[in-house]
Amino acid sequence: MNTIRRNVAVAIGNSSDRAAIPALIGGLHLQHTETRAAVPWALGRLGGTAAKEALGKALREEEEKEVPEEIQEALRTVS
Repeated sequence: MNTIRRNVAVAIGNSSDRAAIPALIGGLHLQHTETRAAVPWALGRLGGTAAKEALGKALREEEEKEVPEEIQEALRTVS
């Protein structure tokens, strides 16, 4: 199931559909690290103020080693 969630996050990021941003923001708090690492990429692709704010908050709160790197990369690309 976690691979499916990761793949969905990637598909949403590729969709350019900013209406999906609230759902992706919720994904920043999922238990599985692989999924939480894919969500920042998708938010970075979609961009917008809400995505940027959520990424900043997630960066401050994230405890796993791999995920902050993904969040930082997304923050560099978000518009």
